[in-house]
Amino acid sequence: IIDAKVFVQTGYMESKWVAERLFDAAAEKLGMRANVIRVGLISGGMNGAWDVSHWLPAIVQSGTFLGCLPTGPGLAAWLPAHIAAAAIIDMQGTPRHTLHLIHPRPVEWSTIMGQIASILQVSLVPYVEWFARLDHASRHADDDKKSKRQKERRAALKLIEFYKLGLKNDARNAESMGLMPSVVADEALKASKTLQDEQLLPLIGQEDVRRWIDYWRGVDFL
Repeated sequence: IIDAKVFVQTGYMESKWVAERLFDAAAEKLGMRANVIRVGLISGGMNGAWDVSHWLPAIVQSGTFLGCLPTGPGLAAWLPAHIAAAAIIDMQGTPRHTLHLIHPRPVEWSTIMGQIASILQVSLVPYVEWFARLDHASRHADDDKKSKRQKERRAALKLIEFYKLGLKNDARNAESMGLMPSVVADEALKASKTLQDEQLLPLIGQEDVRRWIDYWRGVDFL
């Protein structure tokens, strides 16, 4: 993708686009072959460890103070960290220029959120309603000293602008409620035996969810 308009939604995506252009320019000047691997959402690994500053753990944590989690149409093509690492090794030397590294067999966003909500014992609401509650909490976070202290611990309140993407983008058949760009992983699947192995890479499920939550509870995030 050369058109920068595709990447103007967030500074994070814009920086990726700039890096790709620099990489391509350097490779062309040096006469080298360059491959670009666009990595999707990397989930917790075998021990469930998932950076609590990330936007997805922040959504999960929001359930503890909003009493709900967002659901709706859309897919979750999240890839465990150890699988992503193995797939990148597989892709060394591939003749394909651009590869999208995501789970080749995504599951419904609503399924994952339902499993998380069940463990946290909170309700599921449409994304629009969840965002409205989050926005209300953000607007009143500075009302008093206690609220200010709580805001520091409530990661989702710091990511309001990012979560607005879920209101702008069409979540139907989109990745992560429109918070991630939808991509095609056919070339990555051809290049990686790891991604092709359904035993090594099963569908995201209850065991994964439990490991994530156990980790977040263990680091006092939930």
